[in-house]
Amino acid sequence: MKKIDKIFFALFLFIQVNFFDLINTRTTFLDGLTSYSSKKILLILVLIYLFFRKPIRDEKRSFNWFICSILVITLMVTIGTFFKFKQGIFQTALVSYYFFIVLLYFPFAEEFNSWNVWHDVVRLFGLFGTILAFSKILQSFFLAKFHILLLYLNTNSDYTTATSLNHMLAGFTRIPSAADFVYFTIVFMVVYELARGFVFSKYKDMFIYFVCFFYLFFVGQTRSYQLLVLAVILIALFLEIRKHRLANFVKLIIGILALCLVPILWHFVSKLFLNSSRSISITIRQEEISYYWSKFFYSGWFSLGFIRDDTFGTLLHGPRFNNTGTSMIGYALDDIGIFGFFGRFGLIGIPVVLTMISDSFNNFKKSKYKNLTVILLVVLFGSWLSTSFLDSQRIFYLPLVLAMMDFISANSSVNDSLEGDTIG
Repeated sequence: MKKIDKIFFALFLFIQVNFFDLINTRTTFLDGLTSYSSKKILLILVLIYLFFRKPIRDEKRSFNWFICSILVITLMVTIGTFFKFKQGIFQTALVSYYFFIVLLYFPFAEEFNSWNVWHDVVRLFGLFGTILAFSKILQSFFLAKFHILLLYLNTNSDYTTATSLNHMLAGFTRIPSAADFVYFTIVFMVVYELARGFVFSKYKDMFIYFVCFFYLFFVGQTRSYQLLVLAVILIALFLEIRKHRLANFVKLIIGILALCLVPILWHFVSKLFLNSSRSISITIRQEEISYYWSKFFYSGWFSLGFIRDDTFGTLLHGPRFNNTGTSMIGYALDDIGIFGFFGRFGLIGIPVVLTMISDSFNNFKKSKYKNLTVILLVVLFGSWLSTSFLDSQRIFYLPLVLAMMDFISANSSVNDSLEGDTIG
């Protein structure tokens, strides 16, 4: 990786992990500039990066249309919000700005053009992801065991959830915001290892996986990521079995072991998904989907657009009522995946989704290594369930995933062991 790319990429990651909670941003002016959901400093850094880079070559890439459609329609809905809600154009732009982070797709797709470069990218993710996951495990343990807050918790929802101790699992209190980064650390490492081998070494990689999985399941407790990461791992194991063409007896033993794990997995799922607090969470999401879906044509050709929380809070979040009948502001667009996207964009969001599907299908068709592409497609479309790439918290990962899909589809130097081992 070129020096300028490595420096800026490390800075992007440092912002994405909230500075590892080493400095206080939650209760200072920085909260409005850089936090889990505020990415203003990240966008400024992205624009500086684009300015100092050499001009991007005019090349046809798989997701050019998708990225351009996001940018154009974001501008249209920003202007539409300005006229419909009589909200200042600058105030509206302060809500819609984060969509322009997808501009990173163009330099990433151009510069991340070899497995040596991707090795650097994945190693940085592995390093940052391990430190982040381990620090959250420690924070969770000390809060739950000793009621001591280590460092800072720079996300408001983290602070409220963790300090309330209402979501405990195996002695750990829930700290969910790091789940995004840790999940993508696992994804990028799995894809790289299937193609090229270990990222660091066998035992270092095993340690990273252990720390990341421990965080996701005991501290992060984000169900959508738990399901998606299990899907990624199962696909990866299936590909490894096919690649090595294991003897039928070995496959039978693996199958028997898998069946033995079913009761254990069911017990875990029932504890995680079917207890009363989790059931309430699912009910709330169903209410959110119903509420935002009812606003699909609220502004005609778009929905709620980029209205501000402080001005249109009740409209944006919808009224909910607790057992005492007191009105609360409760619904959130970033809880419900693709439905949250349509809650903002409404009818005009359909071309974005159709372009994403079309570009993904075309990328899959031309990919020489469809196994790896399938994993990334699961990651891409799996985000529609709950943790959408098109939310401010996760939009940084979208250009990375698309750039990796681009590279894999065009690359001819993937590990020879994958040759001929394609789907379809």
